[in-house]
Amino acid sequence: MKTEQELIPITWESLASDDFVFRYERYCLRVEQMNKKYWWWAVYFGDLHIAFDDPRAKTENEAKYLAEIYFLRHKFSGLLEQEQIRKFGYIKIKHTPNHKT
Repeated sequence: MKTEQELIPITWESLASDDFVFRYERYCLRVEQMNKKYWWWAVYFGDLHIAFDDPRAKTENEAKYLAEIYFLRHKFSGLLEQEQIRKFGYIKIKHTPNHKT
């Protein structure tokens, strides 16, 4: 059985040779080359700006990868929280005490 993560086809649309966008549901991921050394990237959820250009990317693939990571982290962390609320009525937080080494 496939998980929902495996069912999201991430296909970047080329707006120009150095400008790309991926849209999924309320998400919008953008990647654009700013100069020869730097690619800008951002992730939006509706009107909310959830990730932006930190860390900076040196290549197109690195910028796309960073945007995809932040997109998936945001999308699936919310689903996990919703599932916990549905099952338990609250979000379970695992507490791990700090251990001195």
